[in-house]
Amino acid sequence: MDLNKRVPLTVENTSYKGIPVVSLRGEFRGKDGHTWVREELKKLLDSGETSIVIHLGKVGQIDSGGLGTLAEASITARKRGGEVKLAAPTEKIQRLLKITHLFTLFEIYPDTQSAVAAFGK
Repeated sequence: MDLNKRVPLTVENTSYKGIPVVSLRGEFRGKDGHTWVREELKKLLDSGETSIVIHLGKVGQIDSGGLGTLAEASITARKRGGEVKLAAPTEKIQRLLKITHLFTLFEIYPDTQSAVAAFGK
């Protein structure tokens, strides 16, 4: 396996128990990836969804723009009375969230089910 090979980002929108789940897979970096995820999250927020789970368990790489996209979604949801929760971030992503102090914007859960259950719906 070539560890230097870029894995394209894919975004899948589903829902679990009525809560939108945005699952990311691949490398969350580069302007195109940031724009795509930002637009997907904006669609959910603009449609009135304010409780959102972002599943990061299959994200191999994330850059500062990706972290900024997550932070932006969290801040927007909070302004609208909601919250974005993160599910299954890798250890590497968790370290980045701590180093950048962005962990304070999110509740982090080991899986989608736990994150959804924390919304209490």
